[in-house]
Amino acid sequence: MATTLGGREQAFFSSAIYALSSLGLACAFHYLPYRNHNLIGLLIQFVPLAFLIRYTILLVRSATTRQRVAAAVLNVACAIAVVEYIGTGPFWPPPSEPPFMVIAGGAVMAISAFALAAIALVSQHRSSYLVGTVATLLIWPCLWLEFSTSREFGHYGIARLAGVLAVLGFAVAAATTQVRRVVGYWAGLLSSSLAWPYLVLRENLYPYRGNSWITFNLPLDPHEFGLLVTAALQILACVLTAVATIVSLMRLLPSSWVIRGIPIRTRTWPVFVLTFVSMATWFAFSVTPYRVPTEHGVAAEMNIVHFQRKGLHSKETRVAVMRDGKLYVCSEVRKPLRYTSDGECSWGTVPFERWQPILAFVRSPELKALGSSLKDVRAGWSSDTWYLYGDRMRGVAFTTRNSTTPPEEIVDWFNQMKAFPTGDPWHFSQRDICLGLCYEPQL
Repeated sequence: MATTLGGREQAFFSSAIYALSSLGLACAFHYLPYRNHNLIGLLIQFVPLAFLIRYTILLVRSATTRQRVAAAVLNVACAIAVVEYIGTGPFWPPPSEPPFMVIAGGAVMAISAFALAAIALVSQHRSSYLVGTVATLLIWPCLWLEFSTSREFGHYGIARLAGVLAVLGFAVAAATTQVRRVVGYWAGLLSSSLAWPYLVLRENLYPYRGNSWITFNLPLDPHEFGLLVTAALQILACVLTAVATIVSLMRLLPSSWVIRGIPIRTRTWPVFVLTFVSMATWFAFSVTPYRVPTEHGVAAEMNIVHFQRKGLHSKETRVAVMRDGKLYVCSEVRKPLRYTSDGECSWGTVPFERWQPILAFVRSPELKALGSSLKDVRAGWSSDTWYLYGDRMRGVAFTTRNSTTPPEEIVDWFNQMKAFPTGDPWHFSQRDICLGLCYEPQL
């Protein structure tokens, strides 16, 4: 691809980005696992686009300044009213849903108004401005009805409303860029500003310290397919919105900003470089340290993990003792560029007198003084690391990177317990979205 684009190519490229952003954000917005996707939501997302794009082109091309100001003031007033309602509405107890006849009647009225507006705009009737403006005002009552039925209030409700407007805004920006580029770029930047609060808040609402990326660390389960699709759509929406944001900012830069005699706003490669850097940074912070977004069960009384790494290859051996004396020994070998790794576990029951003395030693202040805190230790590219932690105790680590080694009592007991289990072993699989390149033990 060329490093610079002409005027038409810039407009076409930006328009395509905005259109894809609208589609990607709409899919992420509507696909939520374990929830019904009602017709009102689909109506608000897609039906207005039949006339909204044409109406925007009408405002940009032939409307007077007074008409543009009037349309903006009316829509802003309706938007403020809806935001105030959503922001001040009680979360609990939730308000009663409107009767079905009210919802159905509102849907029929909205569809009729949108269809009439689309016909008037396409035929270029003299009433196009009036009918189109009234139709845009009907979007806001539809939004009010949508958020009443879904019971989304507070900050998340307002962010969700902004996400709906971003979907419509990106579609408008895609069409407006072909008519008046600067207006289209500003519309794209405004839509990006509306989309990010919803995307960020949605990412932070994952349960159990989860996020979109580590959702792919979940075991392969048909019941979790909806979560994987949701995570994929969230990532796609974030990537496309990032591209749209950077495109809008670059195209709005002054023409006097040049590098090697070429205006920055006509270049293409910075868009992809900046998007890649921002998404790679998000990915790196999301996948390390290794974890799975699921609720943990009963914590073990004591865990001893021996983690060995040589370059991109690693081996993990874990010994865990439960409060009732159940002993679990698991080992796993990870190789680079593999999404799935295999491991083996076995179990047994260890007598109280075999593990209680070592537990007391692990909890003693003397041992903690010899090692490092778990938060201060990273395995590194070539290292031999021991992690000791458990329920009701602060973790301690020993690693060759800090020139520390565990006491012989710990190592001897660990080696004895590896050969202790008597139950039949079973195999398991672990998934790692980072392909083993940034793996660290899950503590």
